Amino acid sequence: MPAAHSYRPTHWLLLALKPLRNMLIVSGRSTRSEVVAFFVLASLMNLSPFLADPEASPLLRALVTGWQIVWSLPWIALFVRRLHDQDRPAWWVLLMAVEAIVALPLLALREPGAADFLNLTGAPPLATALSAVFLASMLTQLVLMLLPGTPGPNRYGPDPRDA
Repeated sequence: MPAAHSYRPTHWLLLALKPLRNMLIVSGRSTRSEVVAFFVLASLMNLSPFLADPEASPLLRALVTGWQIVWSLPWIALFVRRLHDQDRPAWWVLLMAVEAIVALPLLALREPGAADFLNLTGAPPLATALSAVFLASMLTQLVLMLLPGTPGPNRYGPDPRDA
């Protein structure tokens, strides 16, 4: 039986920072706790650009976009490691590509000045279909991130809960 985990604040902070340290590592496995801790940290960190006025200057908009890209990169490796924890191949990560490919036309089809790119009031049927694909992709990713991993070692490495 695995040892009981300590959930001190420092433990959660270390878990939350682990995807940043392992941003380029797609081998091995990651736990659901790591996903939740990183989600909380990334959510807090991605709130800060929204406090700035995006209409202030093109430079500020570029900085906000760069900030969001930097904080999205660890999700790719983390998603691969979560898939490995479930003994699934990394091909499922293509869902993120589907999401990105679908999001671009949605941005183009939204009403000018709309703050929410899923606000499709008066949008053509294509935009509604793209939103359904986008939301289905997001839901599938969420389910895959939170499904339990295979107990014990698998072909991608030892069980991270035993470490």
